[in-house]
Amino acid sequence: MTEQDLSVVFKKRAVEVARLFDIADVQEWEQLPEPYRRFLSVVEYKVMVVPLVYKDRGNGCSWQALSIKYELTTHEVRAICQKAYYKAKIGRRK
Repeated sequence: MTEQDLSVVFKKRAVEVARLFDIADVQEWEQLPEPYRRFLSVVEYKVMVVPLVYKDRGNGCSWQALSIKYELTTHEVRAICQKAYYKAKIGRRK
């Protein structure tokens, strides 16, 4: 996929991921380092937003709010978080 094919939402989330991991303190896609942009242009949107979903869920965002914010279904958001719980071996609260 070329950079021209990437949606505005994709580019916005890519900037958020870069800021989250201190890759670049920028506001726009075009300001990101070229190697990072090339890497992200081959990453699927649902994969890229996983750390953002984890962060926001950890900050108390609801399933519905995450679904709207990241343009995913509630099922997709729950699946992302379930994988995190499984990998971290976090049990469900009783």
